Amino acid sequence: MKSLYKTLPLLFILFFSLPAVALEYYWVGGSGMWSDHNNHWAKTSGGAVFHDQVPTSMDNVHFDANSFPVPGGTVTIDQTIIYCMDMDWTGATGTPVLTGPGDKMVFIYGSMTLIADMQWDVQGQVHFLAFQLGKEITLAGHSIISEVYFEGLGGEWILQDEFRALQNVVHFNGVLRSNDQTLRVRGHWNPSW
Repeated sequence: MKSLYKTLPLLFILFFSLPAVALEYYWVGGSGMWSDHNNHWAKTSGGAVFHDQVPTSMDNVHFDANSFPVPGGTVTIDQTIIYCMDMDWTGATGTPVLTGPGDKMVFIYGSMTLIADMQWDVQGQVHFLAFQLGKEITLAGHSIISEVYFEGLGGEWILQDEFRALQNVVHFNGVLRSNDQTLRVRGHWNPSW
């Protein structure tokens, strides 16, 4: 019994020090609500085995060639806050739309890659919360309609193309690298100024 008590603290430390693994979420089935994980968040591209919950801040979300079987597919944000690590629209076809009203927010803890052949119609705030270096943002000609927040302590975001925001950009923490790209924003505010 004594050896068990000596082993428990070591097991506890090992268990809680293991790195968490990001899961890959693939949107399938065309138009739908973000929260409908049983019908839209597959474990593989074009797959029919689904995740048992919506993506978390540790999970990567993909919208690709198997996401929208007919043109004009719309993903509707129906939760107060949606989370992901990386958001990637590479390969999505049919001019899909990501939409959400002003009371819904997007929290991205990694990189964001949009494509030209899509629509960004998210009216709510967008929060970039990376805690690591080297995260990238590609807007592909789109403008973020709402306020944008950069607030990841220790995070770094590198712009891959022109960054446009129609409302204010608030920079709390982290490093925003322009990478010689143009920033067009309504206003920029850093609370430490």
